[in-house]
Amino acid sequence: MSEFRRNPFTGEWTLYAENRKNRPYEFTWSKPERKTGEKCPFCRGHESWTTPAVYQDGANGVWSIRVFPNMYPAVSASGFYSERESFYEQTVGTGRHEVLVDTSTHGETIDEFSLGHMQEVLMVLRMRYVSIRAEENTEYVQIFKNCGAEAGMSIQHSHWQLVGVPIVPERIRKMMDLG
Repeated sequence: MSEFRRNPFTGEWTLYAENRKNRPYEFTWSKPERKTGEKCPFCRGHESWTTPAVYQDGANGVWSIRVFPNMYPAVSASGFYSERESFYEQTVGTGRHEVLVDTSTHGETIDEFSLGHMQEVLMVLRMRYVSIRAEENTEYVQIFKNCGAEAGMSIQHSHWQLVGVPIVPERIRKMMDLG
């Protein structure tokens, strides 16, 4: 289970997601290996290997963009508690965590996308952002794309992640106050 922890010195909240250690990891630190899509859960034909899609731009086997809840979410939609028994205040890590697979072709990278396809990806990211942001108790949505093991990518197939949480990070709040 994930949780938010408040730093007792700065008051800033941090997301701690111990369950993320169980996610698959396809990289070796000595040299990155480009694997085939044979065992990739994000490839066409492997739709049953992920959670059910919340968005897909075509039928199974012919889609090019697919969005589904993360199987190893940093936050979860259920539960709530708050404790002050330990050194820091903590509360359950509630929210929404989705994966957007931006190509059905294993090994294709964002720099190989056509302009039209990239526009479609951005439109779907915006659509999912609006949907997640509209959910009750969602105050902040982070969209990110890890590229490579060094950036935190655990599956080589090109994808984005969207995380909606009930807390606006302090750095973001300060940037918003500047404008």
